[in-house]
Amino acid sequence: MASNILNDKSIRAALKTAGDLAKVQTLSDGAGLSLLVQPSGAAWWRLRYSLAGKENRLSLGTYPAVSLAQARARRDEARALLTDGIDPSDKRKAAKAARFDAEVIATKLATGEPLPGTFEAVARQWLAVRRTEWSTTYHDKLLARLVRDVFGPLG
Repeated sequence: MASNILNDKSIRAALKTAGDLAKVQTLSDGAGLSLLVQPSGAAWWRLRYSLAGKENRLSLGTYPAVSLAQARARRDEARALLTDGIDPSDKRKAAKAARFDAEVIATKLATGEPLPGTFEAVARQWLAVRRTEWSTTYHDKLLARLVRDVFGPLG
């Protein structure tokens, strides 16, 4: 498995001396896990990995919010995904997009707006585009008919 080189004592020592150096320090823990220490004293966990011949990096959090043990656990989770041929960065992006979509849907349901991709949402967008081409009376009549006859059954 991974050869764990770092310990909390060596990390704290590197953070204390970070201001003395004018460049970023990289503390390696093995198996692609490293801690990037900025001269300002800020530190980020990074995982270097390659998938399909392409080298990538994945952020695992900041130190001390993410401890050494947590960073190693996250590294191991990412490595497990890589053995299954799954890019951990892509999985994280997909999860973030799913959370965003869920928030959008919850907001739209709470405000009574049509959900994205429904007939009502598309029809309202179409009406907004055509509004400048039609008279206000025609636009309002068409919207009223859609609301009364179509949006309820189709949504």
